[in-house]
Amino acid sequence: LTWQGGGQQDLLAGKGDEKQKKSAAASFDVTADASYNFSVVDVRNQRVDSSWVSSVRAMKDAPPTITVKFPTGSVLATPLGEVNFEIEAADDWGLASAELVYERLQCPDTSLKRLPLRLTRAVAAKPYPDVVQATLRFALEELVPKVMPQEIINYYIEAVDRKGQKTVSEY
Repeated sequence: LTWQGGGQQDLLAGKGDEKQKKSAAASFDVTADASYNFSVVDVRNQRVDSSWVSSVRAMKDAPPTITVKFPTGSVLATPLGEVNFEIEAADDWGLASAELVYERLQCPDTSLKRLPLRLTRAVAAKPYPDVVQATLRFALEELVPKVMPQEIINYYIEAVDRKGQKTVSEY
């Protein structure tokens, strides 16, 4: 590879099966936009130069985004009820998880609890951005200790991308 500005980097011959041995690759850290040309020399010392300039674009990684589709505000439910959550989350490089984070205010243990949402990826023409639908059935009757009438449960959704960046929903 010949980088803009004149720097050069060797392509390394592939290893493994016969198909891989007929390939070459280079790896590099992308810290800024760059352009390069490439040249390949075969075992007979025949050289082929690229007839175009190739580019690498450095893009800043953004945190995930969350859209809560349901519920969209406060929920009134009985202690035997359930609340269905439905969200859409997206990330430019890949979503790792989405969780319901909740806190029972009248319960002796007021620590935050987490329940994973089931992620469903849409079949897309491009792998990025990674857009997922996520759902969860939050069964109040399964909580221990039992939910009491008039009990308040605060909640939000947290999404984490593959690099560990987090985003929380508004409610």
